[in-house]
Amino acid sequence: MNRTTLCTVGLCILLVSHSLAQSISQKGFSFQGYARDIDGNALASSAVSVRFSIYPEGGADAFQEVHNLNTDAFGLFQATVGSINTVSFGNLEWHKNKYFLRVEVQTGNSGFVEITNTELLSVPYAQASEKASENGVPPGSIMPFAGQKGNIPPGWLACDGTAVSSNDYPDLFAAIGTSWGDGTSGSGGEDFNVPDLRGYFLRGVNEGTGRDPDVGGRSALLPGGNTGDNTGSYQGDMYESHAHSINDPGHNHDYSDRQPNNTTRACEACVNKLNPYTSESDLGRTTGNRTTGITINASGGNETRPMNAYVWFIVKY
Repeated sequence: MNRTTLCTVGLCILLVSHSLAQSISQKGFSFQGYARDIDGNALASSAVSVRFSIYPEGGADAFQEVHNLNTDAFGLFQATVGSINTVSFGNLEWHKNKYFLRVEVQTGNSGFVEITNTELLSVPYAQASEKASENGVPPGSIMPFAGQKGNIPPGWLACDGTAVSSNDYPDLFAAIGTSWGDGTSGSGGEDFNVPDLRGYFLRGVNEGTGRDPDVGGRSALLPGGNTGDNTGSYQGDMYESHAHSINDPGHNHDYSDRQPNNTTRACEACVNKLNPYTSESDLGRTTGNRTTGITINASGGNETRPMNAYVWFIVKY
């Protein structure tokens, strides 16, 4: 518990806790404070704005957000750092850099006044456990998610083809580049697409093995994406060439098929179908098997598919 009292013009803040005893996550970390005036009286039920900035040692701000808060009857306020500017917070590389936290406060029409600027110590670096080098889930990894799209966890994006900026998702861009599209489907400022796997099954890259005989016809799923024997390429559905066999037993007729006046009764199946004869006498004097017409009817539905169940595919960023 950090209980350092920090004073500034007309305002003091008692830093009750900024959760150094808790693991930090991509949802943020808690910051709790106590606001009081210069005479030491609690600023009860008062509006305060608190600006949080996180920056690497010797570098510019890598993250910043402002919380507009109200103190309670005892002057206490609480904020979750990282809950507003979630993208920038998620991109902080805790496993690579030493970060510092700067806290500034504003009341009324006054400007922001810095009240603390300290290094974030060891426990917040638990954030690194959510990075590739620590938990075995590198950016660009795709997995099925059984929940609804709105419940996709932090650090993951829906594989819906959205065009995004490499500035917002640098690790994902470093992993997949424009394999799935160059961002031209966006509204501007986007330079790559996340995979669009809605309604698709996944297939391993052929890599010259010959297991995909039509690899040369694979196209880009979105403009600017990969084609051919490369990650991100697309292939439509198809039936492998095949044949159907037919067993037609046919039928027989012989001399016993004559009428009493020694004329021949023609086989209507033969006359009207595939093998008509020029005369009844020829027909009556011919024995053996004769084929008939056969029609093969179509069957099936709208696609070829195995039994399946819906999930969202999501990609780690």
